[in-house]
Formats: sequence, C-alpha cells, structure tokens
Amino acid sequence: MNVRIIVSFVILLGVVSCALVSKSVYAAGYAYNANAGFSVSSFPNASSDFLVISGTQKLERLEFSQFSQTGKPLTIRVAEDSPLETLVITAPNLTLNSKISVVGKMIDVVFTTTSASLTCKSCSFDNMGRVTLLNGTFSDTNLDSRSTGKIAIENLFAPGIQSLELIAKSIVTTGVIDTNLRAERHPRGGFSVAPEGNYIIGAGGINLYQGEFSIQYSNLDVLTAKTATSSYVPGGTFKAASIGIVAAGPVSISSQTELNTLSDALATSTRLNDFYAPNEGIFIQVAQSNSGNVFLSGKLYSDHIVTVKNRNTVAVQRSSHVMASTFKVLTEGTIYNYGRVDSGAIELNGARVINHGRLVGQRIEIDSDGDVYNSFGGVMQAGTIKATLTNGIFTNGSRTTRSYTPSPLALKTPTLDVTSAKHGLYQNATFSGSHKSDQSASIHANSLSISAKAIENINPYSLKKGSGESWDSGIKVNTVQANQVRMSAEHTLELKAKYYVRNSSAIMALNQAGNFDVNTPKFYNERYRLEATTFLVSQVSYDATENATYKEVQVGTESKITAYSPPGRVISYGKLKVSDGNNTDSDEQLINAFSYFEVFGQSHFHQLELKSVGLELSRDIATAAVTNMRLCMLGVRCKTDTITTYAEAETLLALQGNVYGLNEQMLSETDYTQENINVQDQIRREAIDKYKSQFIWDKSSTHYSRVTSIKAEGDWLSGTYKVCNGTKYIFYVGVEVPACVNASFGTRISALIEEEIKDNYVGTTGKTHAQIKQASINYVDTLPKDNPTAIETMDSKSYQSYAFSADYKTITIVYIEYGKQWTPGSGQGYINYNRRISKELPFSDLIKHL
Repeated sequence: MNVRIIVSFVILLGVVSCALVSKSVYAAGYAYNANAGFSVSSFPNASSDFLVISGTQKLERLEFSQFSQTGKPLTIRVAEDSPLETLVITAPNLTLNSKISVVGKMIDVVFTTTSASLTCKSCSFDNMGRVTLLNGTFSDTNLDSRSTGKIAIENLFAPGIQSLELIAKSIVTTGVIDTNLRAERHPRGGFSVAPEGNYIIGAGGINLYQGEFSIQYSNLDVLTAKTATSSYVPGGTFKAASIGIVAAGPVSISSQTELNTLSDALATSTRLNDFYAPNEGIFIQVAQSNSGNVFLSGKLYSDHIVTVKNRNTVAVQRSSHVMASTFKVLTEGTIYNYGRVDSGAIELNGARVINHGRLVGQRIEIDSDGDVYNSFGGVMQAGTIKATLTNGIFTNGSRTTRSYTPSPLALKTPTLDVTSAKHGLYQNATFSGSHKSDQSASIHANSLSISAKAIENINPYSLKKGSGESWDSGIKVNTVQANQVRMSAEHTLELKAKYYVRNSSAIMALNQAGNFDVNTPKFYNERYRLEATTFLVSQVSYDATENATYKEVQVGTESKITAYSPPGRVISYGKLKVSDGNNTDSDEQLINAFSYFEVFGQSHFHQLELKSVGLELSRDIATAAVTNMRLCMLGVRCKTDTITTYAEAETLLALQGNVYGLNEQMLSETDYTQENINVQDQIRREAIDKYKSQFIWDKSSTHYSRVTSIKAEGDWLSGTYKVCNGTKYIFYVGVEVPACVNASFGTRISALIEEEIKDNYVGTTGKTHAQIKQASINYVDTLPKDNPTAIETMDSKSYQSYAFSADYKTITIVYIEYGKQWTPGSGQGYINYNRRISKELPFSDLIKHL
C-alpha cells in the first residue's frame, strides 16, 4: 500500500557543518566524502535531518564513514521521476534510533555494515518498499552475511512496508517489531488508514536470516548456507502479515516470544508498478542442516498458516500455543507436542509423532514412517482425523505408567492362556523411563481413520491388593482413571493394522450410527492387568468356520483376584465389520478377554474365530449393582469418583443385531417395548408405560425428548433417553447440529407397580394401599423397644411391609429394629444389632394411627 507523506522544506546548497580543508563532511551523526554525490542537511530547529540524492540510476550506493542518528528523524528525498529503485547505505558504524522516511518516489533501502554490530533502537521506516538490514556485504545481486557480526534490534516499526529483512551471523531482537498498519472503519465500508486506529491491517513481511548465508536479493532465495550449531533464539513480539525465519542451525522460540500475523484485513500495494499481496503466515525453516532442531515455546498466531520445516526434531513445548488456520510440520525427525495447537487443519509429517499436549482442529492428518504416540495427557480432537503409518505402531495411551518411546517400538502381539493365573499386557511390559502422573489419552473425531503396523489403545491403570486388604466385598476403583484412555468417533471409525488391534482396559467406541471397520488378523479386547492365585474361567467360543457352533471349556479352580485393571470396552452403535482383508482362512481372531464387547448395530465377521473369556461368578450380585458398574465403566454415568466393582461381573459379549441405540432413525419406543420387555400382565404394562412417558415429550421440532433404548432384566428396568434443546455449532466440524444430551434411567419394576396401585382400595378394608402403608409407618414410630433388656439400647426402627389375614380384620406389620448391645471387654464396648420383628393387631386399631 502506498503511504504518501508530503513534506515541505528548503534545502540550502552546501553543508551547514563542514571543514573546507577536509575531504570528509560531517552533519549531525553522519560523515561522508565531500565528493560523494549526495549531501546531508541538518538544522538545529528542524524536525528532521535531510538526505538529498541525485538518484540517476536504478541502484545507488551511498558510502558513509559514519551513519548514526542522534535521535532526530531522517528524511530521504527522491524525485517522483527518478529512475532510482534501490538505495544502498553502507557505513562501518550503523546506528538507527529514530524514524527514516522517504519523500517522493517509494524505493527499497538496504542498510549494510561490516562492523561488529548494526543497531536499531526504536527505529522506524516509512514509504519504503523493502528495508534490508545486513551485517555483511551487498554485491548488487546477492546479500552475503559474514562469519561474525550482529544485528541488534530493540523496537522497530515500519507500517506499510512490503518486506523487512534482517540478515546476520547473529540477530538479537527485543521489544516489538511491527510492520502492520492501523485503521478505522470507513463510513462507506472497508477501512481507512489511521495511526491510532483500533483495527489491524496486516502489511508486509518480516524475514529473519541468522547464520552465514548468501541470499539472492531479488527473491530472497538461499544460495548457500553454512551449517551452524548455535541456536537462534528470536526475542520480543513480531507483528506482520508474514513472518519468516530461516536459520543455519537450531531455532528456539522462547516462552516470552510472540509471532503474530493476525489482522482484521490484509493490505495490498504496488511496488515498481507491480501489484503486491502478502502471503500471510508464519514460516520457520532450518536451511541445509541435519542438526538443526526447532523448539517452539512461545506463542504463534496466524489467520492462515504456521509452517515448520527441518531435517531433525520439531518440538512444541508445554508453554507454547499455536493458533492458525493451518499448522504444518514437515521433518525427517521426530515431532513432539507438549503444548496446545488450535488449528483448522493440522498436518504432521515426520519420522515419528509423539503427542503429550492438545491437538484440536477441524482436520488432523498424520503421516509417519515410524511410531505415533498419543499419551500422558495427549488429546487429539477434530472433525476428521487420519493417521497413516508406513512402518510404525499407533499407540493411544501407554504400555506402562512410564514414558518409554524407543525407536522403533517392538510389537507385543496379544496372546491368551486360560490356564494362567496372570493376564494382560502388564505381564510382559518394559518398565523403563520416568513415571508420569497424568496417564490420560483421548482421541475423538467425527471420522477417525488409522492405518499402521499395529494399533494399541491402552490404559495402564491397575490396582494391586495389599497383604492385609480384602476385596471380598468388591474392589474400589477410581472411575476417572478407569475411563482416562479413549479412542472414539461419532460416525466413522476405521482401524487397519497389519498385525493386531489391541484394546487394553481402555474405551474404543463408535458413538452413533455409522461404520466401525476393523481390518486386522487379531482384534483383542482385554484387561491391562488381571491376576489371581488361581481362578475358574468359562470360555465361550464361536467358530464361524465350523458350522457356526458354540463351544464351552472350563479350566482352573476358583480363587481370589489379587491384581485388577478395568475391562477393555468396545462399543459400537453402528455397523461393525471385522476382517483381515484376505480370503484365506488362517488364524484370524476376535478375542474378548474378561471385558465388555457390545454392538448395537449389525455385526459382520469374515472367516475369523470369535471368543469371549470371562471369570466364573463366585457370588450373587444384585442386578442394579451390575447395571451401575457397567454404565460407569462405559463412561456413560459415574455417580462418584470411585465405584465398588467385581471383576467377575465385568465380562460381556453382546451382539444385539437390530438394537441401534442412538441411531437417529430408530426413535420409536414401541419397537423397544415389543422386543425387550416381557409384559406379563396389564398392571405391569401400565406401570412401565407410565414411568417411561416422563422421557417422551415434544415442545417443538428442536425441543423434545425420546427413549432410545429400554429393557427389563428380572425386576430391574433400565434404558436410555435423549433430550434435545435447540442446536449447537460444532467448530471443528463447521456445522450446526441438534443440541442433544443422552442420559439413562433405571428402577425396580416392583416399585413401579406399587406406585401404580397405591391409590386402589385393598380388599374390603375401604382404605387404599397408600393409607394402610402410612398408618403402618406411624404405628411403628410409636412402638417402644421390643423385649427391653439392661444391656441393649434401641437407636431406630424401619418399617418394611404389611400383610392381612384372609378376612382383612387382622394385619401383621414387619419392621427392623436397630440398636446397640453393650458387651464390656469387647474393645469398643458394644456391638450393633438389627432385628426383624413382626407385630399382629386388629386392623381397626391400626387405622387409628392414620
């Protein structure tokens, strides 16, 4: 953008301050040869010093013996009709500490020195196309930095210039370096330039070249670069439409550094009659170096793209935040992310990828020759995630609680020995590296596709029973840690592995109707760790190649669990397809070992052996307890941060065919009622229908509730429902979807029936069930302690039930009495007791308590 400044001044011929006997001319902080063909004028009362040049050629060189601003701006006058295009100012001592402006024709200016340092402190440039600061030599076509020499910048402003170039062996920057324009909204639309405006107009590029370089001036192509071992650490805040860093050695963006190309609009301009539009983005590159690592610890913000290229390690450190439309890394080394990347598209191409931070965007693409890890707090979240590993293992989670990332990671093909007392990956894992407290890992997308040598989804959470600890009453499990590793997709989940897919104590889920495709010879769903002295297992085997028959084998003897990990959980609300992609029947397997494997859509298995292996139940467990355990372990509902569970109750293989769960097309609760509920009588049906109706309502097309699944198991009724209230915008997908919340319900059917009939009269009593129950409760409250003794005290009573005689004249009330029995010498002095008691009385007496 041409920014014209009209300045009126008078140039006096001659030089104000000079020595006639000397060949050198001195004006303010400037010194030059008297026959140089240009002059500098400095007036004490003038607001600026003036540089007057003839400008008869396209490229003019001005040789100064000293070029040092004394705090006063310098104005360079160039005639509008001058052929001058590039002005080169050379001095052994270059110090810039004020504004330098060009009046007249816009030109490019090169400041070059061969001294120890070129310094700029609060310098600024105006009405220039390109500004180049070079500690080295300029040979008309090439810019050559020296083996020594430094450029030191402390605050630099060049609003509206097209390119600012800093080239030196060493570049030190602090403060703010800014080439953007400020603007205000124009009443007729668009923007108008205003120095104090509230809007940012992205203009120009900042290009930093640290090292020994030979660079072509016309297009900034690097011709040669000498490899360096010292790191380039740019400091301060950089603001421009484009920021480019090219270093001959390692690059480290410190935590205090900000590279920012965000703007409200981009400025275009003309230069030498050519139209110019900036290529917005941040570009970091190590030139011709095998040892140049790139470490990003600062803030990198761009409306367009952030690109990093080198041949070694690229690491986004924990303090770093990268925000852009596209974040792209291309390297022959390993890519590490410990920080936060928010980008529309994230493209990572490296020898390995290790993510312990957050990758959030609309699209994530990973291409790697080797292993990929998402672990120890790693999050990948996008509309679409695609990972292609040529010869590596994709790991979500970690094999142990320790950071261990060898190159390459060895295959750990899962096996199952039902005669063993120890199971899971834990048994042959390598426990090397430092311990990590955060063992969570999450991958979530609308569409997730992974192709690798092997795929592992592993939660290393495990418990070991202490020598004096009893698990007979259940195992207390931390629900947050039990659910901390998850790989899930909304509509498409595609896993392709040459050797195996392993889900170990983690969650692998397709959350809605869609396709869950697994292409691998071995698909294992297992626990990370399960140990016992000995135990009885029941193995159920389904072999599709042998007349589709079930087989059952029992091995071992009953015993106690001594080490525990939560079950692996594989859930699909869509169509599941499992195949190895070959037509031959070899050793393809789908193994569900002591874990959950539940499919609510269709299941397709191609020439494989399907096995589910579970622990034999060693106790009776209430249906409600099993339901709560299952819902919590599936990540649907956990009432607290801990849950008491039983390893024997945590095995499930359920291929439910047409039970689609959250499928949007199957909302009719009638279908579920007919298929899943055994209605034995009208009262039972009415009780269930009445209870279910609270989850079915319509207020508008976007505000409604639906039952999505329901089933009865004995006296326990459970199901799920969905409540939608308006719409919400999913930023990483870029679409608006219904704002729905899924929840679950559960209750005893007997309690529903009791509620349904509570207002019906009982027999010939003339009283309802609710009245008789309330009278019984009131009666029990009046009763003293039953069979009082000196060594017992009653604490409370709890009503249980009532029963009538055949003629409804006599009623029996059952309640439980709770209290303490004092036993001197027993330690605490008493033991708690509870005693079931029955009281018979005339119904006419009971009703007086109503």
